[in-house]
Amino acid sequence: MSVSEEYQRRIWKPSDISVEQTEHATSLRIPFLSSSSPEWAYITGIVVGESWVDKGVVPTETEVESIAKHLDDYCVRWYRDSFRNTMREFAPYDIDGAANLGYYMKRPGGGWCYRKKTWDHGPRWLPMPDESAATVEEVIDRNINRFAKDR
Repeated sequence: MSVSEEYQRRIWKPSDISVEQTEHATSLRIPFLSSSSPEWAYITGIVVGESWVDKGVVPTETEVESIAKHLDDYCVRWYRDSFRNTMREFAPYDIDGAANLGYYMKRPGGGWCYRKKTWDHGPRWLPMPDESAATVEEVIDRNINRFAKDR
């Protein structure tokens, strides 16, 4: 079965999309997620929720645009146009179970953090809450260059 056939076999449901989702973010293919462990394997997303673990607030449009640029750079680098079209036809957000670009969250104090879908031990989010607040651009850079900076 081809990847396109696999996408055609399934039906996307917005089960993990936050009630805070904006039209602007949707137009940029950035989901606002109600959980950092969503049912669908979104390539990236912004966690906007009130759970005791994931307390994310709604970002500004400019911050969403920074993450959208990061997503687009990733997709241009790793996907053929045909697969990107398949993702567009399947859902309003990019989904790929093999991707691990990570999720982002803006903390109530304004600082940003990120996590990888595959993390199952260690810190849940980086930077840790007791570290200096980081901008979205700093967190994207840390995510991209994590192994070079965190060693």
